[in-house]
Amino acid sequence: MVQPIYKKKSFERIPTGLPELDKLLNGGFPKGFVLLCKGKAGTGKTLFLRKFLAQGCNSDEVGIYILPFKDPSVCLEIMELYNWKINTKNLLFFVYQGVLSENKPFIKGNFNSLSDLSLEVNTLIKKLKGKKVRIIIESFSNFFVSNPSQRVLDFLHSLLLAIRESNLTLALEVQEDAHSTETIALLESLTDGTIDFRLEGGKRFMMVKRLKEMPLDLKWIEFNIEENEGIKIVEFFK
Repeated sequence: MVQPIYKKKSFERIPTGLPELDKLLNGGFPKGFVLLCKGKAGTGKTLFLRKFLAQGCNSDEVGIYILPFKDPSVCLEIMELYNWKINTKNLLFFVYQGVLSENKPFIKGNFNSLSDLSLEVNTLIKKLKGKKVRIIIESFSNFFVSNPSQRVLDFLHSLLLAIRESNLTLALEVQEDAHSTETIALLESLTDGTIDFRLEGGKRFMMVKRLKEMPLDLKWIEFNIEENEGIKIVEFFK
């Protein structure tokens, strides 16, 4: 029997889309939390974020997908391969204004100016006031490629203020080996929780390593990526 790793129930929970993980977390991640998903390439963190977003869209929540420098049509096609039957009426893509896409719900943002992008995202969040919203940022590490680190951290801080004021839930993905230990530590200090991903011996694992002010029984969770399902949890390890 799966035993919860966190027993306090004072927070409204946001289901992750993975029933076994939700049982461990007493229903999911706490609403209003900002989560850092980190790991190397190929560990499954991007698919985890997409599943998390799809769960919200299919539960009548608004899903905002902040996607720097990628075509949202391609991402949506990949998500649909796993038979998630995403309610696209609740899905908004926030994409680089130079990306071309057809017949998909997307908003163009100025990713070349983080101050402009911050204003655009904050404006969108205000328009959605009163609605249940979850947000993911894919490849947040790309922000550091064309911007000074401090500017990226300032952008994130501004975004987090808007997120917390509106009690929304945000999950962002970083490529762990693309950053110094100091940068990772700063990102963890700004966020409320950390989910680690690793690939070892041809197997994938995740761990909810940290949830702010919440005791956790740390467990590595083995999972597979399967056709027509996406992420499927296999086993829990101490």
